[in-house]
Amino acid sequence: MVIGQCTTTLDDTQVGRRANVALAARVIDGVVVEPRAEFSFNRVVGERTTEAGYVDARVIVDGRNQPGLAGGICQVSSTLYNAALLAGMEITERHAHSRPVPYLPPGRDATVAYGSLDLRFTNPLDFPVTVRAGLEGSGAELSVAIEAAEGSGAHASGIRLVSEIVEVIEPRPAGEPGPTGRPIAGAPMAKGQVVDTGQPGYRVRVWAEWEDSTSTRHRELVSYDFYEPVSAVAR
Repeated sequence: MVIGQCTTTLDDTQVGRRANVALAARVIDGVVVEPRAEFSFNRVVGERTTEAGYVDARVIVDGRNQPGLAGGICQVSSTLYNAALLAGMEITERHAHSRPVPYLPPGRDATVAYGSLDLRFTNPLDFPVTVRAGLEGSGAELSVAIEAAEGSGAHASGIRLVSEIVEVIEPRPAGEPGPTGRPIAGAPMAKGQVVDTGQPGYRVRVWAEWEDSTSTRHRELVSYDFYEPVSAVAR
């Protein structure tokens, strides 16, 4: 039975991205996480190389989109992250992107980079769980679920995730110090046509909400993330 599931929409104009997502989803599909064991996305998926079948697609670098090998892999890790949270798994490592992603609410993404940034979680339950992942809707959606065997005593967690935007920070001219005290990435502003108006930054809290067997409501902070604004650019 499904104890936690998340579905995200794929950009149907990104053929390479869809291929990378489908490949990584096939790799994690069917992985069993025993009680108290830890799942590591990088360990399971391995290094993302052309030899492994990954291709170039759009990735986020310094707040902007550009081509990169295995673009789209983070949609798999992010969708899995949400499924794990909704299933009551204990997150032991997770990193936010530099920018919010289009397929999930702010604060609910999980970026990965082989050898440095991982998504890891442990199974706190008394029975094994299985990761299920694949494309649905003629390849338009990615679905990731955490399942447990019938008769294991498992039940849906009833967890609901809530994203709360605490602050919106407007873009600034490049070179001005950002909220962290360092210059915001981007080309210096100059007189001329504005070619990129920039993007706002956000401070975001994500909460997990649920009711226990006595109908007592609970609310727990999952994460607090800061997405730096992307500066405007003129030429």
